[in-house]
Amino acid sequence: MSWSIYMDRRRTSYQAVVTELESLARSVPDLTLTLVPLEAVEESSDAGKFRDFVEIGQVKHPSDEVLNWVAEELVDQLGWAVDIRPLD
Repeated sequence: MSWSIYMDRRRTSYQAVVTELESLARSVPDLTLTLVPLEAVEESSDAGKFRDFVEIGQVKHPSDEVLNWVAEELVDQLGWAVDIRPLD
């Protein structure tokens, strides 16, 4: 199973989310992390909405339970400045 991770550019920074994702990838066996480069995040258009979510990366793991835990950890650390969406 894979999930896309989005961040609200108005509520957090690229580095804050990347730091948390990299920490999780190091500590969770079999968790695969693919990051969107900072330049791509900065260049993505702003829709002019109250919240400005942009994809920052994807996580993949064979276990749904592990991905659920990862999502809970991200929200616990970063609040609702992140959004998690299933890919498959």
